[in-house]
Amino acid sequence: MNELATTTVSDLQSQNKLKFFRGAYNIIDCGIRTGKTYWAVNNLKQFTHDGALNRILFLVDTTALKNQIIADYDNCADVDMFWENPASWGEQTNKIGVMCYQALGARAMRNDLEFLENIDVICWDECDSIFNFATEAFTRARRTDFARKDASNAEVLSIIQRYSSKKEYMPLVLLGAWERIIIEARIMCIGLSASPERARAYYQSLVSASNQGKLEAGYRIAADIYYYDLAEHIRQLQPTPGHGYWCYSPYIEGNKGAVAIANERGFNAIELHSPNNTDKPMNEEQMRVYNCIVATGMVPPEYDFVVVNAALQRGININDRRFDSVIINSVDAAERIQAARQTFEYTRHLKVFAPAVPLEYKDKWLTVSECRELAELMSVPELRENGDHNSRIMTWNKLKDCLPYIGYTVENKKKRVDGKLQQCYYIHGEWHDVAIQNNQFLALAEAAAALKQQEELS
Repeated sequence: MNELATTTVSDLQSQNKLKFFRGAYNIIDCGIRTGKTYWAVNNLKQFTHDGALNRILFLVDTTALKNQIIADYDNCADVDMFWENPASWGEQTNKIGVMCYQALGARAMRNDLEFLENIDVICWDECDSIFNFATEAFTRARRTDFARKDASNAEVLSIIQRYSSKKEYMPLVLLGAWERIIIEARIMCIGLSASPERARAYYQSLVSASNQGKLEAGYRIAADIYYYDLAEHIRQLQPTPGHGYWCYSPYIEGNKGAVAIANERGFNAIELHSPNNTDKPMNEEQMRVYNCIVATGMVPPEYDFVVVNAALQRGININDRRFDSVIINSVDAAERIQAARQTFEYTRHLKVFAPAVPLEYKDKWLTVSECRELAELMSVPELRENGDHNSRIMTWNKLKDCLPYIGYTVENKKKRVDGKLQQCYYIHGEWHDVAIQNNQFLALAEAAAALKQQEELS
């Protein structure tokens, strides 16, 4: 079990480990629940010219997170529309302005950033989250508008950032505007993140030394990790009085299926996503439940199974002790950490899923070609020596090395197939759940070896 970190961002400041520079991207690289947001809203005014809070722009990545910050901190207010109508500010002139970075990106595409002349500090919470969307935007650009064979990646990026006004390229346009703001050096630029590696890679020449105050731990959570199928796992659950499940899975349509399965099992389940999704708006009952959670941190008592998507994995604080189990349908480390943000003063049970070996690939000799097909079907994480993993690329060699960790045995020998002598593989055994500590995936290998040794002794 990971212990809640005793060191906070405020401690780092008191130890003089936070050093900020203008003309640089100052990233506070600290774990979950180390007080990054709390520190920011209470300390950023010291970096303004006159100590006025309304010289601070606080960027977030979701409306849910923006609403939560405004609800939690009296000195913060929603300013998405403020600079278009300053008179609407009223008596709230000395408050930190909270804005979704998408709104800033829309302004950047219109060259409408004059309001920043009154800003001394921009703090970007969860500053790494944009890179998910930026990668998608860049891939789309290479396929369509800027797909000339002789165009370099740098040229494509430059053209988009300077000339494109297409909404789908907003993340790349915003990154270009953000870079110019940093280089201009008039505004203090600070990023907050628990996993800012992508931000540092993009801004490698602009990142200051503030990330040397990094904290590793920061969220309290049980470390039981399972690789399995989400729908199949839900079918094995049954309702228990006083016990609820909070489930994260990235896509709305799949989440509706998870809710249907949960309801079949006797749960009273509901799916929630962003209230700003105009393509798939939530119904009246979903909005009632969402508003109740945002306002109180409690799930209405009639529900015992809640499924949320990527838009809500941050920004909702759950203080409902009934929901002591978290199911996270992802092998992506950043998604697991962000979903775990909803773990507060009490311990939750964390489960992470990846698919089991399909039956059609088990207990039969497979050619290398068939093994490659299996690798494409499975998102089992690649294990590295440092315990990290990467599930985006899966080859057969990586998969066969990982299968023993989750219970399978892989044998190989040359067999004659279609008249040719070929290398073939035989997969047998069953997936098994393995408890591991401190999120170290290599412990799976040790657990599997210990299990095998125990079986041999018995």
